[in-house]
This record gives sequence, C-alpha cells and structure tokens, in this order.
Amino acid sequence: MANPTPQQQAAIDKRGRVIVSASAGSGKTFVMIERLVSYVEGGGDLENVLAVTFTKKAAAQMKDKLRTALIKRTAAADSDTRAHIKGQLSKIALAN
Repeated sequence: MANPTPQQQAAIDKRGRVIVSASAGSGKTFVMIERLVSYVEGGGDLENVLAVTFTKKAAAQMKDKLRTALIKRTAAADSDTRAHIKGQLSKIALAN
C-alpha cells in the first residue's frame, strides 16, 4: 500500500498515543508500521513502544514488516539516522 487514505495518513501523522481499530484489510498494520518507522527515524526507541495485536502470527508478521520497512529506510537515511535504525533493528527480535 503506497498511498495512504486521508484517514490513514492522519493516523500515521498523529503524535502520542493512538488506538487504530478498523475492519480486516483496511490497512491497520500498514498504519502501525508507518508510525513505528517514523518514530524510529525521529530518534525514538522501540523499547518505549507498546504495539498490540490479537495473535502471535499477526505479531510475527508485524515484526517482519517493521524489519523490512526499517531496512528499506536505511538506504535514504543520513549516517546518524542509519546507525540509530540499525540499533533499533536488533531490538525487534527481542520484542514480546
């Protein structure tokens, strides 16, 4: 999903705590991943994040999608941001 809807973009851009609740296939995971990537790119630490989903399978998929998205963003990042992202990548495997 390359172009978020206006509602998705609003959820991505919102700062602070957000609850994303919507029907299946509506892009919830996309929104969560984009929010997390934006947070990490801004210097955030994944140890300070609570991201909840309903199944272990969905959690594993979110981890994979987050890892993939962060890896893609390292190519365009400056050296400091790239180093921060790489440090955060190592934390994904440790998340419960």
